[in-house]
Amino acid sequence: MRPKFLIALSACSCLLAASSGLAMTITFDNLAAVSCIPSKTIPNGYDGFDWSNFGYNSGLVAPCSVEGYGTALTSAPNVGFNKNGNPASITSATPFTVQSGVFAAAFNDGLTLFVTGKEGGVAVGTESFLLNTTMPELETFSFGAVTELDFFSLGGTENPSLVQYGSGTEFAVDNLAVTTVPEPSSIVLLSIGLAAVIFWGVGYANRFRSGCRRPEIQGTASEIWTPAPPEDRRPSFTCGELTSAYSSVAIKDPFR
Repeated sequence: MRPKFLIALSACSCLLAASSGLAMTITFDNLAAVSCIPSKTIPNGYDGFDWSNFGYNSGLVAPCSVEGYGTALTSAPNVGFNKNGNPASITSATPFTVQSGVFAAAFNDGLTLFVTGKEGGVAVGTESFLLNTTMPELETFSFGAVTELDFFSLGGTENPSLVQYGSGTEFAVDNLAVTTVPEPSSIVLLSIGLAAVIFWGVGYANRFRSGCRRPEIQGTASEIWTPAPPEDRRPSFTCGELTSAYSSVAIKDPFR
């Protein structure tokens, strides 16, 4: 297969990948190293999102490892959580979808977590579920494209075995699966680019498959060749073989 055609195929693949959005799993593991206490704040811009009242700690270090932080831990070493049990949010200027996440209550069994998806500040749906300190929960979402996720937790009863470590309505989260959604204008531009690449690639393939045809030559053999060849020996040309010696002959090359 010719290199130019391979380039066309690669371009098609890149355009298709771009038009389908970017899928990622937010693990919190590529943040700066942290222990259990003190925890650290998730900075704005992490994985392309802004984070409000979200912290992270190590689910491998005691006492976090025996609290619900260690329960939610799916990929080591870190988990995210809502600081001091207060409402927290994730926002992005680029729309995104959230597919799932692994959750657990940090201290209270029967903790209720409400997750609200918003698009442009308007709520598009709310989902709620109960969390415990000893069992991780893989929760799925069906909000569609949003620009904001709000988290609010309340209630529950403190696990007696965790009283010595602390209390509160914190929840832990790990491996949040999200996909960015291209803007409509970007999809239109990508579609136009993809159509152009496909059109060019098909044309190139047809040319390659049919071979280099003899161009239409205006004039007789005697006007082109000196001396003129016999009638049964017509000249055979391939594309690009005519030299400057025949520049006076009008050539119609359908590929130029």
